[in-house]
Amino acid sequence: MYRFGRSCYRACPRGTIADESDPKDKKCLNCESGCVTCSKQDQSKCLKCETNPLLFLHNEKCVAQCPPKWRPALFENECVEETEVPVIYFPLMIMTLLMAIIAYAGQYSSKLLDQRNHRKLISFYALTGVIDVLAMYFQVFCTIFQDREIWHVGIPLIALSG
Repeated sequence: MYRFGRSCYRACPRGTIADESDPKDKKCLNCESGCVTCSKQDQSKCLKCETNPLLFLHNEKCVAQCPPKWRPALFENECVEETEVPVIYFPLMIMTLLMAIIAYAGQYSSKLLDQRNHRKLISFYALTGVIDVLAMYFQVFCTIFQDREIWHVGIPLIALSG
């Protein structure tokens, strides 16, 4: 049992951390305000912040708003440094280009593919291209609206209006 305030608990309540340095006197220590979990060695160092109200982890502290030059992370409630130029990856681009080369070469070589397989390859190539374009638009959309993120139950939603 852990002692916290005037009560005893089987496990430490939310916003506290177990102190088992004395096996005869197990107790719960308060984390900083807004912290869900904190460091055992230093309770002022937050590891995870509250989600209701939403707080963001920045330099081991929970803050209501990320400081200038920082923005909320897309899928976590923490602040990440803004970059001058957003990095956008196109994971299917190499596969799309490879499929295009194979499809292009296949139409001139009857030895590589028969007509039926060539159509399947062209369809696959078109599908990967569509997926890549959709992924690109999603990433560009998220980059454009990165400063207008609103959050609900820890899942980011992009606001379409200011």
